[in-house]
Amino acid sequence: MTDNHDRFVKRLLASQGAVFRVGQWLGQNGWDIQIPALKVVSRNQDPADFFDSGDLFRRKGAGPWERVEVKGSGTEFTNRESWPYGNVIVSNKEAVERGAGDVKAYVILSKNWDWVAIIKAETREHWWVSGLYASNTDKWEDFYLCPTDKVIFHEMKHRGSS
Repeated sequence: MTDNHDRFVKRLLASQGAVFRVGQWLGQNGWDIQIPALKVVSRNQDPADFFDSGDLFRRKGAGPWERVEVKGSGTEFTNRESWPYGNVIVSNKEAVERGAGDVKAYVILSKNWDWVAIIKAETREHWWVSGLYASNTDKWEDFYLCPTDKVIFHEMKHRGSS
């Protein structure tokens, strides 16, 4: 049976594809992109002692670097009307509060990687906390939720041959 550490590392490594896909899309749309090096906690280290500085950073021209958190999802969607839930999960409450003031946006990638749901940090006054079962950690956790009318749904146009 896989222990919590192995499951965490597997999820972390799997998340990198979504980060790179969103970075590619932002880069194709005029943003400079930085993706920090991936650091994996070893078994003998406490994951609570290690938090990354963000999934990716974007900048327009000489503007400031902005932190963006990226989440891949198993949900197919194309727009607000096709979003299958009443609200959108922003992220785990602890993660949101750790990044408060630093995160410019939360980007959720559709299952087929063709669409994104963008939750701007400036909509935070409309968020609320709800306890939900997290299947990836197999436990109940507090999450911030955002109403869909505050979420931007955007198609990620493919450019080039792949």
